[in-house]
Amino acid sequence: MPRPRTILTAAFVAIAAAALYPPDLAGSPFYVNRDEMFFGLTAHSLATTGYDTNGHYLPFYTQSPMRYGSEMWFQPALMYTAALSVKLFGLTEGTVRLPMALFGIADIVLMYLVGRQLFKRDAPALGAAGLLAATPAHYIHSRVAMDFQAPLPFLLLWLLFALTYFETGKPRHLVAAGASLGLGLFTYIAAYMWMPVYAALTVVAMLVRREQGRRVALFIGACLVPALSCVPFLVTHPTVIRDVMWHY
Repeated sequence: MPRPRTILTAAFVAIAAAALYPPDLAGSPFYVNRDEMFFGLTAHSLATTGYDTNGHYLPFYTQSPMRYGSEMWFQPALMYTAALSVKLFGLTEGTVRLPMALFGIADIVLMYLVGRQLFKRDAPALGAAGLLAATPAHYIHSRVAMDFQAPLPFLLLWLLFALTYFETGKPRHLVAAGASLGLGLFTYIAAYMWMPVYAALTVVAMLVRREQGRRVALFIGACLVPALSCVPFLVTHPTVIRDVMWHY
């Protein structure tokens, strides 16, 4: 468990990030773009009726009714967190954008924790968190309801738990690292390429360290359990993979 001082510092980092990232979400950017409009309307429909704008009840992936040149489906992470935000606070530009702002705050806190795990000191860890908080691309993408940056907290969780496992050898950290990658698949379409790469790198690191085969199997299983949760929806909606591949 993190030391109380580390927990308090992480809380301070979260408060500082919260003072910078969420203010005036409804007014800046000044207008919602096409993807934000889709996320907002679909989130409102899910929050109020349980159905998306195409009449599907709580779909795993949501199909855009707007034309993008071909059929397109969106990942569930931002859609359902936006639906929860709309359910709690009503439909506004700010409530639709709020989940990504919270993701951005989580990124900064996790960056501090990763730095603390690597360097064992607060100064470089806080420096890493500050650099991420001040990165223009990170700030901009944390204030729009688009899911380009949604994989980042899951990647940082993976890194944090993997580093902790390599230090402690405790299986629960390895399971958490694998589950983070498996869940991260459902954040953004590019995660279907990124997450397997990071999983493979973890396995390589484990083999270099001559970890037991059952530990490698445990990690792979932890990745696969959440990853396979999409299978029932894909069985009943077999065109999803074809549509997305054709679109890209």
